[in-house]
Amino acid sequence: MYAQRADVWVFGWDRGLNFNTEPPSLFYPDIQFRLTGTTPAHYSSSISDCDGQLLFYSSSCQIWNKNQQPMKNGILVGNCNLGIPGALGATLNGNICIPCPNDSNLYYVISSVPYSDNFYYPGRYKGLHYSIVNMSLDSGLGAVDSSRKNIQIDSFATMGLCIAKHANNKDYWLLSKPDNKYIFAYLVTDSMISTYPVMSVCPGNLGYSQIKVSHDNKQLVCTDILPSQSMMAAILFDFNSSTGKLTNPRPLITQSQIINTSNYIQAVEFSPNDSLIYLSLSVTHPPGNPANSKLLQVERFASSIPSTMTIINDKRNIRGLQIGPDNKIYSNDGTNIGVIHNPNKKGKACNFVYNEHVPTAGYRNGETMPTLYFPTYNLEFIVNKPLKNCYNDSVKFINISDTHFISYTWVFGDGDSLTVPDKRSIWHTYKNEGMYYVYLLGKINSGNFCNANNRFGDTVIINLKPKPGFITDSLSIRCLEQEIFVTDTTNGSILSVWDWGDSSVFDTGKVASHIYTESDTFKITLYSFNQNCMDTTTKTVIISINPNPKS
Repeated sequence: MYAQRADVWVFGWDRGLNFNTEPPSLFYPDIQFRLTGTTPAHYSSSISDCDGQLLFYSSSCQIWNKNQQPMKNGILVGNCNLGIPGALGATLNGNICIPCPNDSNLYYVISSVPYSDNFYYPGRYKGLHYSIVNMSLDSGLGAVDSSRKNIQIDSFATMGLCIAKHANNKDYWLLSKPDNKYIFAYLVTDSMISTYPVMSVCPGNLGYSQIKVSHDNKQLVCTDILPSQSMMAAILFDFNSSTGKLTNPRPLITQSQIINTSNYIQAVEFSPNDSLIYLSLSVTHPPGNPANSKLLQVERFASSIPSTMTIINDKRNIRGLQIGPDNKIYSNDGTNIGVIHNPNKKGKACNFVYNEHVPTAGYRNGETMPTLYFPTYNLEFIVNKPLKNCYNDSVKFINISDTHFISYTWVFGDGDSLTVPDKRSIWHTYKNEGMYYVYLLGKINSGNFCNANNRFGDTVIINLKPKPGFITDSLSIRCLEQEIFVTDTTNGSILSVWDWGDSSVFDTGKVASHIYTESDTFKITLYSFNQNCMDTTTKTVIISINPNPKS
């Protein structure tokens, strides 16, 4: 798995987000996950090819191909028609798409239909199922394999699904939170999904809890814990990717930190470097009251994680959080797509913008984020320079990524790029002023049919330097000394610093003077500063000191 697999997102209503553009751009699918004009599909999933182009997307009841047409044989265990029992329930529950290990044409589509007899469509299976999509069928548009369709994994259904990488780096774990007692872990291989789960005790709201595994594959968070079940409102577990077992539960957020009892922790996401965890404190089922909702941040490796809770935003009822292939975290409040631009930074420095992407009037996002799986590794750089960046100066880019990458490609935004095999720091000189978006692409040897490119980007502003100049106004010649007067003629200069070339103390000012006491050739250097940059110019002066007259 790799980042390109998640380059196109399709939400559970009538909107998508395309990461093949910079910045990511909204699009509006022709096939909509609506049940009626006001009822969205809560959960959706989508998957792209190795080049980041959409392959197909699904709700838990139907699959659509890349042309946004119903996939052949793609009606699954539910039905998207509101007039059929089970339609609403099918869209309230989780689904996810992943490649089959060892076969580049086959994909698992895992879907869930509610356990209640009031919801599931009579004559169809209820619970958790999988179907196989074969992309070699229907002229490359893909079709569901009739012989491997709606294979029941379990009779329990859930909103909470996630995928974790197995320790063997080939297989997966499918993790499910179907009830208020357990988390189930099902082994996913190239031939089947096991129907015998590894069970770990975890309280939670019946079928509504969200679960997510850290990017380093070592821990799992479970949300939406009811006060009657635990003092912990969100729980952090250790995850064993060899056995699928969860151990060592401890609180991320306690129930006492949630003031309003109608609130609960819903969405969760880890920062790219796994040091921070973001959680949304939401109100009871929408529309809810955003005034009681919050975006929270906690520090994963703190000795007391709940004590590190920081409120990042208290105005939006965020119901979905998902890291993107650009290592930023995206949020969904049902209308706006928000972005946490610097998710590795603590507190407000994470730079959360709740309305980064605002839809065209009449369009919405559904109730949460698409359910996606792709390994995320921390790809990041910082810009290091004493002053603000100026043209014709070398800008230093320091690579602080982790060690999963086999090469790095720097794209500087001015037409130049550079590929290097390691994490060395890079210097680059911009010839013109302007705003440049710099990419760092990290290549991963994924082993699943094509290599990955994770990417991280940031904006670098290159400022215009002053064009320094000065004139020597006059010389005052006296016995045993000579005084020189200078004037800075630089346009826009706000600070003039003078180096007289004789080891004396520098002077400042648009107009300055200096007394020389020795005959020699000296270089006078002007350091001229504008609001952002500095440049220098030098002139040579010849000083001839007159001796005292003889008596």
